[in-house]
Amino acid sequence: MARTKSVVLKGTGEQAALAYGFSKFERMITTLLATLLERGSIIALLGQIEQKVSKNASSDCDLGVINVDDLKEILNSMGKSDW
Repeated sequence: MARTKSVVLKGTGEQAALAYGFSKFERMITTLLATLLERGSIIALLGQIEQKVSKNASSDCDLGVINVDDLKEILNSMGKSDW
């Protein structure tokens, strides 16, 4: 019995690499916020993020996605920026 050839879909490798890179970036941001902020600041940050996401009428609202620029803006308003 002969083996069948593997089928590779065009663009699959690039999509997997992109998803892996994004998950690494997401973990880095989460780790930085968790280690640099105090518990009260984290709770306040999460509350402001939830407000920002709930105001957004796009499909990102269901996912709870926020732009990095919006995150920086919230951190600036909390006085938690050092850049």
